[in-house]
Amino acid sequence: MADAVDAPKPRLATAGDRAELQAFACSLGLWYEDEVEEHIRQEALDSAAWRAPHTGHRLLVYETVDGIVAVGAHEVGDLTSGGVLVPNTYVGLVAVRLDYRRRRVAVAGEPRVGEYVLDSVIADAKEQRPDDRLIYASTAKENAPSLRLLHSRGFIRERAHPDPRFIRRLGTLPR
Repeated sequence: MADAVDAPKPRLATAGDRAELQAFACSLGLWYEDEVEEHIRQEALDSAAWRAPHTGHRLLVYETVDGIVAVGAHEVGDLTSGGVLVPNTYVGLVAVRLDYRRRRVAVAGEPRVGEYVLDSVIADAKEQRPDDRLIYASTAKENAPSLRLLHSRGFIRERAHPDPRFIRRLGTLPR
């Protein structure tokens, strides 16, 4: 595998990651990437600490010998059916450091780092909430790469998002 990287190791983010996360660069200047980068740099750790006891929020960092190369997060979602909350998981974040974009991971199937991270976030969510069947993520309507990635992982149904710039993509967690 040319230019393949060792599989980034996921772990829960800690306060010790603050400096590295404050320098995390994942935006090429698109507004939606800027928002994600700003969240990671300024709010992700504190938000995770506050949200964890309320929503089961898990902020994961993915490390290689180059440090933190990706970030992912998930928590209990807020989807309802007929006004009743249904068991579901919200993938709140998947971001890959700029120098690791488009790189492949040296594992079976040679996924790109972003694919690998999303698969890992989904696996972690299933482990934390094994009874959840629905999973969803929100992304900017114009973020074609994220929409393709979500579709490739079974997030094929759409729901409106409170912010008209975004769309929710829904899928079913495999058992």
